[in-house]
Amino acid sequence: MSYRVKRAFSFAAAHYLRLDYPSPCARLHGHNWNVVVSVEAPRLDANGMVCDFSRIKQTVVERFDHRSLNDDVEALATTNPTAENIAKAIADLLDVELRSAGNGAFVRRVDVEESPGSIASFVRDAAETEAERKTETEAAR
Repeated sequence: MSYRVKRAFSFAAAHYLRLDYPSPCARLHGHNWNVVVSVEAPRLDANGMVCDFSRIKQTVVERFDHRSLNDDVEALATTNPTAENIAKAIADLLDVELRSAGNGAFVRRVDVEESPGSIASFVRDAAETEAERKTETEAAR
């Protein structure tokens, strides 16, 4: 059994892509990014939640909104800021934030819509997450 919450929100940010083919996306340009984050937990935290909805949005928006994703977001500084890589960066960022809840919460999925109809997803499977948690627990001992 597990619990799952989803939070949808948006932020505005610019980026450019490093591509091996000619494209206007190689020039600096901006988007209003629409994001849906799914967080899952085997149990609820002390407040009876998987996590606070506002915490999901606040964590991402304060680091991504009105930024140059290439230059201002540490998680994307060494990788091409494609929608796919942005989705993974958001998942990784939130997972670090969620660990403090102590209820095993983790990001299951992040969908990033760069423009209407152009959506990339990062999906973490439960087995992968469980293996990561066991490794962290063993390292803490």
